[in-house]
Amino acid sequence: MTTTQKRNLMIEAHKMAREMVGDYQARLALALRKAWQKIKNRREGKEMTIEELIERIQEECENEPENKFGHKWSANRWQNYGK
Repeated sequence: MTTTQKRNLMIEAHKMAREMVGDYQARLALALRKAWQKIKNRREGKEMTIEELIERIQEECENEPENKFGHKWSANRWQNYGK
């Protein structure tokens, strides 16, 4: 792991720790574990970005437009939502 990657890991962990409640040292320890797990999941391909998830859902909707109950699936991409 490079110095830049370690730095980004610590920055991410501090962001998560600030949102938690309790002793900061304990929060940081928990946040570091979560941040490290997040990086490991990305490396192993277990975690997807929002864009990847949306594309996957849209592909599934196109390939199988109806489920076993006869309901039709659709997915929309809200690009300007909240702006």
